[in-house]
Order: sequence, then structure tokens, then C-alpha cells
Amino acid sequence: MPASAVTIAETFPHKERAHAKSLVIGASFLGSAVGSSAITALIHNHGWRYAYHVFGIVGIVVAVVLWIATRPA
Repeated sequence: MPASAVTIAETFPHKERAHAKSLVIGASFLGSAVGSSAITALIHNHGWRYAYHVFGIVGIVVAVVLWIATRPA
């Protein structure tokens, strides 16, 4: 979580940082709960290679969106 703390500190004003950090922490727990169920279902129905590709594509898309959203103006 150190990288998220730096990103939040550089992106959000001081008054909004606590809310942003709580969203990051909440999303990490939600991602763990949903991700473990989703990957289990994908592996069971389609095999590990399919699940690997699906989560890889999702990760790349999220990374690009966050990179664009947090670029300095």
C-alpha cells in the first residue's frame, strides 16, 4: 500500500485524502473477495490459461486508465 499512499498524496487535496485512502483499502478487500470467486469459476469452467489472460487484460486496462487519470496536467 505504500505506492497508493504516494499516489493519493500527489493526486488528492489534503481534505480528501482520508476518503480516497478508505476507498483504496475497501476496494482491495472487495477485489480479494470477488477475485477469488471469479478466478475459481474461470479456472473450473475454462482452464487456468483463460483465467490468466482475462485477469491480465483487466489488469492492463485498469493500469492504463489509472495512468491516464493520474497524469500531471
